[in-house]
Amino acid sequence: MPPPGDCGDRVQAYAKTLQPVHAWNIRVTGPGLTDLLPGRAGRVFLVFHDDDDDEQRDVFIDDSHPLNVFATVNGQRVVIVVSVTDINNRVTYCTKNIPFNHP
Repeated sequence: MPPPGDCGDRVQAYAKTLQPVHAWNIRVTGPGLTDLLPGRAGRVFLVFHDDDDDEQRDVFIDDSHPLNVFATVNGQRVVIVVSVTDINNRVTYCTKNIPFNHP
């Protein structure tokens, strides 16, 4: 099986401006991600690499529950690692690394 492709614009991250650098919020969304998945459902694994301990999330998504995750991060820069799989975590459909600087 070929390596998974980049999720591209199907995964997006947003942050509000004027937040303190030691505690700022990021929102990660996944418009259209379920179109990639058999049965239009699957799992999204997220890791937020920041200045303190990495935070991990494992989120179920389907058409009724699209990807919409909030995380509080610390530091000037964070890298969000995203992996989108089937429900059984056997096939990865796309991945993405999102580097994000404090707004």
